[in-house]
Amino acid sequence: MSYFDRPPTTPGSPLPPPAWPPGPPTVEPEPPAAPAPPAPRARSRVGLALLAGLVAGALGGAATGFVVADSRDDTPGVVTSAPSETPTTTAPTQVVTTVSELDVPGVVERALPAVVSIQVTSVGTGPFGRPITQRGSGSGFIVESDGIIYTNNHVVEGAEQVKVTLHDGRQLDGVVLGTDAGSDLAVVKVDATGLPTIPIGDSTKLRMGDPVIAIGNALALEGGPSVTTGVVSSLDRDITTNTGERLRHLLQTDAAINPGNSGGPLLNAAGEVIGINTAAAGNAENIGFAISMDHAKTLLEGLRDGTVTPRPFLGVQTTPIDEATRQQLGLDVTDGALVVAVTPGSAAENAGVRAGDVITKAGDREVRDPDDLGDALSDAKPGDRMTIEVRRGGQQLALEATLGQRAN
Repeated sequence: MSYFDRPPTTPGSPLPPPAWPPGPPTVEPEPPAAPAPPAPRARSRVGLALLAGLVAGALGGAATGFVVADSRDDTPGVVTSAPSETPTTTAPTQVVTTVSELDVPGVVERALPAVVSIQVTSVGTGPFGRPITQRGSGSGFIVESDGIIYTNNHVVEGAEQVKVTLHDGRQLDGVVLGTDAGSDLAVVKVDATGLPTIPIGDSTKLRMGDPVIAIGNALALEGGPSVTTGVVSSLDRDITTNTGERLRHLLQTDAAINPGNSGGPLLNAAGEVIGINTAAAGNAENIGFAISMDHAKTLLEGLRDGTVTPRPFLGVQTTPIDEATRQQLGLDVTDGALVVAVTPGSAAENAGVRAGDVITKAGDREVRDPDDLGDALSDAKPGDRMTIEVRRGGQQLALEATLGQRAN
Protein backbone atom coordinates (compact mmCIF):
# COMPACT_ATOMS: atom_id res chain seq x y z
CA MET A 1 0.00 0.00 0.00
CA SER A 2 1.20 3.50 -0.64
CA TYR A 3 0.34 7.06 0.17
CA PHE A 4 0.03 10.04 -2.09
CA ASP A 5 3.07 11.64 -0.53
CA ARG A 6 4.32 15.14 -1.12
CA PRO A 7 7.63 14.45 -2.94
CA PRO A 8 9.83 17.29 -4.19
CA THR A 9 8.73 18.78 -7.47
CA THR A 10 9.15 21.93 -9.47
CA PRO A 11 6.40 24.46 -10.06
CA GLY A 12 4.04 23.30 -12.75
CA SER A 13 5.30 19.74 -12.83
CA PRO A 14 2.88 16.82 -12.59
CA LEU A 15 2.83 14.76 -9.43
CA PRO A 16 5.13 11.74 -9.74
CA PRO A 17 3.72 8.28 -9.10
CA PRO A 18 4.26 6.74 -5.66
CA ALA A 19 7.82 5.48 -5.44
CA TRP A 20 7.11 2.45 -3.27
CA PRO A 21 6.71 -0.50 -3.45
CA PRO A 22 8.96 -1.10 -6.46
CA GLY A 23 7.04 -4.12 -7.70
CA PRO A 24 3.39 -4.43 -8.66
CA PRO A 25 1.02 -4.45 -5.65
CA THR A 26 -0.69 -7.66 -4.69
CA VAL A 27 -3.90 -8.31 -2.87
CA GLU A 28 -4.06 -11.05 -0.29
CA PRO A 29 -7.31 -13.03 -0.65
CA GLU A 30 -9.94 -12.42 2.00
CA PRO A 31 -10.69 -15.44 4.21
CA PRO A 32 -14.14 -17.00 3.75
CA ALA A 33 -16.78 -15.46 5.98
CA ALA A 34 -17.64 -17.46 9.09
CA PRO A 35 -21.31 -17.64 10.03
CA ALA A 36 -21.01 -16.76 13.72
CA PRO A 37 -17.70 -15.15 14.74
CA PRO A 38 -16.94 -11.49 13.91
CA ALA A 39 -14.97 -10.90 10.73
CA PRO A 40 -11.17 -11.01 11.21
CA ARG A 41 -9.10 -7.89 10.70
CA ALA A 42 -8.30 -7.56 7.02
CA ARG A 43 -4.78 -7.58 5.65
CA SER A 44 -4.08 -6.01 2.31
CA ARG A 45 -1.29 -4.77 0.09
CA VAL A 46 -3.51 -2.94 -2.38
CA GLY A 47 -1.76 0.19 -3.68
CA LEU A 48 -3.00 2.86 -1.28
CA ALA A 49 -2.23 6.54 -1.44
CA LEU A 50 -2.25 9.16 1.29
CA LEU A 51 -4.34 11.92 -0.11
CA ALA A 52 -2.07 14.92 0.29
CA GLY A 53 -0.32 16.51 -2.63
CA LEU A 54 1.68 19.44 -3.87
CA VAL A 55 0.17 22.64 -5.13
CA ALA A 56 3.33 23.96 -6.80
CA GLY A 57 1.60 25.29 -9.88
CA ALA A 58 -0.65 22.22 -9.99
CA LEU A 59 -3.63 21.09 -8.00
CA GLY A 60 -3.03 18.79 -5.05
CA GLY A 61 -4.19 17.95 -1.56
CA ALA A 62 -5.39 15.40 0.94
CA ALA A 63 -8.40 13.19 1.66
CA THR A 64 -11.43 13.86 3.81
CA GLY A 65 -14.44 11.78 4.67
CA PHE A 66 -17.49 11.93 6.88
CA VAL A 67 -18.89 8.63 8.13
CA VAL A 68 -22.56 8.88 8.93
CA ALA A 69 -23.46 6.48 11.68
CA ASP A 70 -26.93 5.70 12.86
CA SER A 71 -28.48 4.78 16.18
CA ARG A 72 -27.71 1.35 17.61
CA ASP A 73 -31.35 0.91 18.64
CA ASP A 74 -33.21 -0.69 15.75
CA THR A 75 -36.39 -1.54 17.64
CA PRO A 76 -39.26 0.96 17.39
CA GLY A 77 -40.85 1.73 20.75
CA VAL A 78 -44.28 0.05 21.13
CA VAL A 79 -46.82 0.88 23.86
CA THR A 80 -49.71 -1.53 24.39
CA SER A 81 -52.82 -0.43 26.25
CA ALA A 82 -55.01 -2.53 28.55
CA PRO A 83 -56.53 -5.63 26.88
CA SER A 84 -59.97 -4.07 26.66
CA GLU A 85 -58.69 -1.08 24.69
CA THR A 86 -57.49 -0.77 21.13
CA PRO A 87 -53.68 -1.08 21.06
CA THR A 88 -51.81 2.04 20.03
CA THR A 89 -48.19 2.51 19.04
CA THR A 90 -45.81 5.40 19.38
CA ALA A 91 -44.03 6.79 16.37
CA PRO A 92 -41.08 4.54 15.41
CA THR A 93 -37.65 5.62 16.53
CA GLN A 94 -35.99 7.41 13.61
CA VAL A 95 -33.03 5.30 12.44
CA VAL A 96 -30.90 6.42 9.51
CA THR A 97 -30.02 3.26 7.60
CA THR A 98 -29.32 4.47 4.06
CA VAL A 99 -27.72 7.44 2.38
CA SER A 100 -31.11 8.41 0.91
CA GLU A 101 -32.54 8.74 4.43
CA LEU A 102 -29.65 10.90 5.61
CA ASP A 103 -30.17 14.64 5.94
CA VAL A 104 -27.02 15.49 4.03
CA PRO A 105 -27.73 19.24 3.65
CA GLY A 106 -28.51 19.49 7.37
CA VAL A 107 -25.34 17.68 8.46
CA VAL A 108 -23.21 19.69 6.04
CA GLU A 109 -24.75 22.99 7.14
CA ARG A 110 -23.82 22.27 10.76
CA ALA A 111 -20.34 20.86 10.06
CA LEU A 112 -19.05 23.02 7.22
CA PRO A 113 -18.19 26.14 9.27
CA ALA A 114 -15.67 24.06 11.28
CA VAL A 115 -13.93 22.45 8.26
CA VAL A 116 -10.72 24.26 7.29
CA SER A 117 -8.24 24.24 4.44
CA ILE A 118 -4.56 23.86 5.37
CA GLN A 119 -1.80 25.13 3.10
CA VAL A 120 1.82 24.32 3.90
CA THR A 121 5.12 25.58 2.55
CA SER A 122 8.45 23.81 2.86
CA VAL A 123 11.84 23.91 1.19
CA GLY A 124 13.09 20.93 -0.78
CA THR A 125 16.01 20.14 -3.05
CA GLY A 126 15.59 20.50 -6.78
CA PRO A 127 17.78 19.77 -9.81
CA PHE A 128 21.52 20.32 -9.26
CA GLY A 129 20.92 20.60 -5.52
CA ARG A 130 19.10 23.91 -5.81
CA PRO A 131 16.52 24.66 -3.13
CA ILE A 132 12.92 24.79 -4.32
CA THR A 133 9.74 25.86 -2.59
CA GLN A 134 7.18 23.11 -2.10
CA ARG A 135 3.55 23.86 -1.39
CA GLY A 136 0.94 21.39 -0.24
CA SER A 137 -2.71 21.47 0.66
CA GLY A 138 -4.97 19.43 2.91
CA SER A 139 -7.95 19.66 5.22
CA GLY A 140 -8.66 19.76 8.93
CA PHE A 141 -11.45 20.46 11.40
CA ILE A 142 -11.82 22.63 14.49
CA VAL A 143 -12.55 20.79 17.75
CA GLU A 144 -12.14 23.68 20.22
CA SER A 145 -13.33 27.26 19.78
CA ASP A 146 -9.90 28.65 20.71
CA GLY A 147 -8.37 27.25 17.52
CA ILE A 148 -7.44 23.60 18.11
CA ILE A 149 -7.51 21.74 14.76
CA TYR A 150 -7.09 18.02 14.02
CA THR A 151 -5.54 16.83 10.75
CA ASN A 152 -3.12 14.26 9.28
CA ASN A 153 0.61 14.18 9.94
CA HIS A 154 1.34 13.88 6.23
CA VAL A 155 -0.51 17.15 5.58
CA VAL A 156 1.86 19.21 7.76
CA GLU A 157 4.97 17.01 7.84
CA GLY A 158 8.13 19.04 7.23
CA ALA A 159 6.19 22.29 6.90
CA GLU A 160 8.08 25.51 7.56
CA GLN A 161 4.93 27.59 7.23
CA VAL A 162 1.30 26.62 7.86
CA LYS A 163 -1.66 28.72 6.76
CA VAL A 164 -5.21 27.83 7.79
CA THR A 165 -8.16 29.15 5.79
CA LEU A 166 -11.43 29.25 7.73
CA HIS A 167 -14.88 28.81 6.22
CA ASP A 168 -15.52 32.56 6.54
CA GLY A 169 -12.49 33.28 4.35
CA ARG A 170 -10.05 34.36 7.04
CA GLN A 171 -6.51 33.03 6.64
CA LEU A 172 -4.58 32.56 9.88
CA ASP A 173 -1.08 31.39 10.72
CA GLY A 174 -1.03 27.87 12.11
CA VAL A 175 1.36 26.38 14.66
CA VAL A 176 1.92 22.62 14.71
CA LEU A 177 1.53 21.51 18.34
CA GLY A 178 2.39 17.87 17.73
CA THR A 179 2.63 15.18 15.05
CA ASP A 180 2.80 11.39 15.05
CA ALA A 181 3.88 9.79 11.78
CA GLY A 182 3.12 6.30 13.09
CA SER A 183 -0.58 7.06 13.37
CA ASP A 184 -0.64 9.84 10.73
CA LEU A 185 -2.15 12.33 13.20
CA ALA A 186 -1.35 15.98 13.88
CA VAL A 187 -2.71 18.89 15.90
CA VAL A 188 -2.53 22.49 14.66
CA LYS A 189 -3.36 25.69 16.57
CA VAL A 190 -4.50 29.07 15.26
CA ASP A 191 -4.72 32.25 17.31
CA ALA A 192 -8.47 32.89 17.40
CA THR A 193 -11.46 32.61 19.71
CA GLY A 194 -15.14 31.86 19.29
CA LEU A 195 -14.59 29.55 16.33
CA PRO A 196 -17.25 26.99 15.28
CA THR A 197 -16.47 23.38 16.25
CA ILE A 198 -17.45 19.82 15.31
CA PRO A 199 -18.28 17.37 18.13
CA ILE A 200 -16.44 14.06 18.41
CA GLY A 201 -18.58 10.92 18.05
CA ASP A 202 -18.27 7.27 19.04
CA SER A 203 -16.79 5.21 16.20
CA THR A 204 -17.26 1.97 18.18
CA LYS A 205 -20.99 2.11 17.34
CA LEU A 206 -20.46 1.99 13.60
CA ARG A 207 -21.67 -0.93 11.54
CA MET A 208 -20.85 -2.03 8.02
CA GLY A 209 -23.37 -0.35 5.75
CA ASP A 210 -23.89 2.75 7.87
CA PRO A 211 -24.23 5.81 5.61
CA VAL A 212 -21.37 8.31 5.52
CA ILE A 213 -20.54 11.86 4.44
CA ALA A 214 -17.14 13.18 3.30
CA ILE A 215 -16.19 16.86 3.35
CA GLY A 216 -12.84 18.22 2.25
CA ASN A 217 -10.86 20.43 -0.06
CA ALA A 218 -10.72 17.98 -2.95
CA LEU A 219 -8.02 18.90 -5.47
CA ALA A 220 -7.63 22.24 -3.66
CA LEU A 221 -10.30 23.65 -5.95
CA GLU A 222 -11.35 27.24 -5.47
CA GLY A 223 -14.76 27.88 -3.98
CA GLY A 224 -14.57 25.82 -0.80
CA PRO A 225 -14.87 22.18 0.25
CA SER A 226 -16.58 19.34 -1.62
CA VAL A 227 -19.15 16.96 -0.16
CA THR A 228 -19.57 13.25 -0.98
CA THR A 229 -21.61 10.44 0.56
CA GLY A 230 -21.25 6.67 0.88
CA VAL A 231 -21.32 3.88 3.44
CA VAL A 232 -18.98 2.22 5.91
CA SER A 233 -17.54 -0.54 3.74
CA SER A 234 -15.57 -2.32 6.47
CA LEU A 235 -14.31 -1.89 10.03
CA ASP A 236 -10.89 -2.26 11.66
CA ARG A 237 -8.68 -2.38 8.57
CA ASP A 238 -4.87 -2.39 8.77
CA ILE A 239 -2.73 -1.04 5.92
CA THR A 240 0.99 -0.57 5.30
CA THR A 241 2.20 2.58 3.56
CA ASN A 242 4.96 2.97 1.01
CA THR A 243 7.27 4.25 3.75
CA GLY A 244 6.64 1.19 5.88
CA GLU A 245 4.19 2.89 8.25
CA ARG A 246 1.62 0.50 9.65
CA LEU A 247 -1.74 2.23 10.12
CA ARG A 248 -4.18 0.24 12.22
CA HIS A 249 -7.86 0.27 13.15
CA LEU A 250 -8.99 2.15 10.05
CA LEU A 251 -12.51 2.57 8.73
CA GLN A 252 -13.05 1.75 5.07
CA THR A 253 -15.60 3.78 3.13
CA ASP A 254 -16.79 4.13 -0.44
CA ALA A 255 -17.44 7.87 -0.07
CA ALA A 256 -15.32 9.54 -2.75
CA ILE A 257 -12.15 11.09 -1.32
CA ASN A 258 -9.45 12.69 -3.41
CA PRO A 259 -6.15 14.55 -3.12
CA GLY A 260 -6.85 17.64 -1.05
CA ASN A 261 -9.15 15.88 1.45
CA SER A 262 -6.58 14.42 3.87
CA GLY A 263 -7.11 15.41 7.49
CA GLY A 264 -10.78 16.20 7.06
CA PRO A 265 -13.52 14.81 9.29
CA LEU A 266 -15.56 11.66 8.79
CA LEU A 267 -19.04 12.33 10.22
CA ASN A 268 -21.94 10.25 11.45
CA ALA A 269 -25.64 11.04 10.98
CA ALA A 270 -25.59 13.31 14.01
CA GLY A 271 -22.80 15.39 12.46
CA GLU A 272 -20.16 13.99 14.83
CA VAL A 273 -16.60 13.14 13.76
CA ILE A 274 -15.98 9.41 13.84
CA GLY A 275 -12.89 9.33 11.61
CA ILE A 276 -10.11 11.31 9.94
CA ASN A 277 -9.62 10.48 6.27
CA THR A 278 -6.08 9.57 5.32
CA ALA A 279 -5.71 7.23 2.31
CA ALA A 280 -7.33 5.78 -0.77
CA ALA A 281 -6.60 2.86 -3.05
CA GLY A 282 -4.93 4.18 -6.16
CA ASN A 283 -5.60 1.08 -8.25
CA ALA A 284 -9.24 0.57 -7.26
CA GLU A 285 -12.51 2.48 -7.14
CA ASN A 286 -14.33 3.75 -4.08
CA ILE A 287 -11.92 2.38 -1.47
CA GLY A 288 -10.91 4.99 1.06
CA PHE A 289 -9.66 4.81 4.64
CA ALA A 290 -10.13 6.95 7.73
CA ILE A 291 -8.49 6.76 11.16
CA SER A 292 -11.23 5.84 13.63
CA MET A 293 -11.72 8.44 16.34
CA ASP A 294 -11.95 6.02 19.25
CA HIS A 295 -8.36 4.94 18.48
CA ALA A 296 -7.16 8.45 17.59
CA LYS A 297 -8.56 10.62 20.35
CA THR A 298 -6.12 9.61 23.12
CA LEU A 299 -3.14 10.19 20.81
CA LEU A 300 -4.58 13.52 19.65
CA GLU A 301 -5.08 14.69 23.22
CA GLY A 302 -1.43 13.88 23.91
CA LEU A 303 -0.26 15.70 20.76
CA ARG A 304 -2.06 18.82 21.93
CA ASP A 305 0.26 18.82 24.93
CA GLY A 306 3.33 17.97 22.86
CA THR A 307 3.35 14.35 24.00
CA VAL A 308 4.31 11.77 21.37
CA THR A 309 3.95 8.05 21.94
CA PRO A 310 7.47 6.57 21.47
CA ARG A 311 7.55 4.08 18.61
CA PRO A 312 10.22 1.48 17.82
CA PHE A 313 12.38 1.79 14.72
CA LEU A 314 14.18 -1.10 13.05
CA GLY A 315 15.40 0.74 9.96
CA VAL A 316 14.53 -1.42 6.94
CA GLN A 317 12.50 -0.94 3.80
CA THR A 318 10.93 -4.20 2.64
CA THR A 319 8.77 -5.57 -0.13
CA PRO A 320 6.77 -8.80 -0.56
CA ILE A 321 8.27 -11.73 -2.46
CA ASP A 322 6.54 -12.59 -5.72
CA GLU A 323 7.54 -15.33 -8.13
CA ALA A 324 9.32 -12.97 -10.52
CA THR A 325 11.40 -11.48 -7.71
CA ARG A 326 12.18 -14.90 -6.29
CA GLN A 327 13.48 -16.17 -9.63
CA GLN A 328 15.36 -12.98 -10.48
CA LEU A 329 17.23 -12.95 -7.17
CA GLY A 330 17.55 -16.71 -6.87
CA LEU A 331 15.78 -16.82 -3.52
CA ASP A 332 15.13 -20.21 -1.92
CA VAL A 333 12.10 -18.97 0.07
CA THR A 334 8.62 -17.98 -1.06
CA ASP A 335 7.52 -16.09 2.07
CA GLY A 336 9.13 -13.30 4.04
CA ALA A 337 9.91 -9.58 3.87
CA LEU A 338 12.63 -8.85 1.31
CA VAL A 339 14.94 -6.09 2.54
CA VAL A 340 15.62 -3.56 -0.22
CA ALA A 341 17.25 -0.84 1.89
CA VAL A 342 18.73 -0.46 5.37
CA THR A 343 18.85 2.91 7.14
CA PRO A 344 22.45 3.86 8.04
CA GLY A 345 23.10 3.78 11.77
CA SER A 346 19.79 2.05 12.49
CA ALA A 347 19.10 -0.96 14.69
CA ALA A 348 18.95 -3.13 11.57
CA GLU A 349 22.36 -2.02 10.30
CA ASN A 350 23.92 -2.42 13.74
CA ALA A 351 22.52 -5.95 13.95
CA GLY A 352 23.99 -6.87 10.55
CA VAL A 353 20.85 -6.86 8.40
CA ARG A 354 21.70 -6.26 4.72
CA ALA A 355 19.80 -5.34 1.60
CA GLY A 356 18.85 -8.62 -0.11
CA ASP A 357 18.16 -10.44 3.16
CA VAL A 358 14.73 -12.02 3.58
CA ILE A 359 13.34 -11.50 7.08
CA THR A 360 11.45 -14.67 8.06
CA LYS A 361 10.92 -14.07 11.77
CA ALA A 362 10.91 -11.07 14.11
CA GLY A 363 10.83 -11.88 17.80
CA ASP A 364 8.18 -14.56 18.28
CA ARG A 365 6.29 -13.70 15.10
CA GLU A 366 6.69 -15.57 11.82
CA VAL A 367 7.13 -13.08 8.97
CA ARG A 368 5.38 -14.04 5.74
CA ASP A 369 5.31 -10.52 4.30
CA PRO A 370 6.05 -6.90 5.30
CA ASP A 371 2.71 -6.65 7.11
CA ASP A 372 3.83 -9.34 9.57
CA LEU A 373 7.04 -7.43 10.23
CA GLY A 374 5.02 -4.27 10.86
CA ASP A 375 2.80 -6.14 13.29
CA ALA A 376 5.82 -7.48 15.18
CA LEU A 377 7.28 -3.99 15.54
CA SER A 378 3.96 -2.44 16.57
CA ASP A 379 3.92 -4.74 19.60
CA ALA A 380 7.44 -3.70 20.67
CA LYS A 381 8.96 -0.64 22.37
CA PRO A 382 12.13 1.38 21.75
CA GLY A 383 15.03 -0.29 23.52
CA ASP A 384 13.59 -3.80 23.23
CA ARG A 385 16.00 -6.51 22.06
CA MET A 386 14.51 -8.45 19.16
CA THR A 387 15.89 -11.47 17.32
CA ILE A 388 15.60 -10.96 13.57
CA GLU A 389 15.89 -14.18 11.59
CA VAL A 390 16.95 -13.72 7.97
CA ARG A 391 17.59 -15.94 4.98
CA ARG A 392 20.83 -15.00 3.21
CA GLY A 393 22.53 -16.98 0.45
CA GLY A 394 20.89 -20.25 1.50
CA GLN A 395 21.74 -19.75 5.17
CA GLN A 396 19.41 -18.98 8.06
CA LEU A 397 20.87 -16.35 10.39
CA ALA A 398 19.64 -15.07 13.76
CA LEU A 399 20.60 -11.42 14.31
CA GLU A 400 20.10 -9.51 17.56
CA ALA A 401 18.73 -5.98 17.17
CA THR A 402 18.16 -3.37 19.85
CA LEU A 403 15.23 -1.32 18.53
CA GLY A 404 15.71 2.40 18.23
CA GLN A 405 13.09 5.12 18.49
CA ARG A 406 11.66 6.54 15.34
CA ALA A 407 12.07 10.22 14.70
CA ASN A 408 8.71 11.90 14.31
